[in-house]
Amino acid sequence: MSLEEQIKNIVEDTVKRVLSDFINDLRPKQPDSELLKTKEAAAALNCSDEYVRMLQNRGDLDLIFLPGSKRKLRRVLKSQVDERLEENRIKTGIKKKAHTK
Repeated sequence: MSLEEQIKNIVEDTVKRVLSDFINDLRPKQPDSELLKTKEAAAALNCSDEYVRMLQNRGDLDLIFLPGSKRKLRRVLKSQVDERLEENRIKTGIKKKAHTK
């Protein structure tokens, strides 16, 4: 195998790996996680859907678009909404109700 062919193979393999990593980074972090509409997330967080979109735009919440939506139908990971709710409970000193049997 010539040097040119070796370089070509290395470059092709590297490009494939980088593209694969990039595509995987675009997917939701948790494959089985539930997606919420921005209005649903806003209702759970007791804020406006505009505020949820602002959180997504600044990177505080993952910005997810449904495939084929032409970047109009935003979604939020339910797990991230739950995390924010738990953080707010901790900050305000509200303890999660323990289930008693």
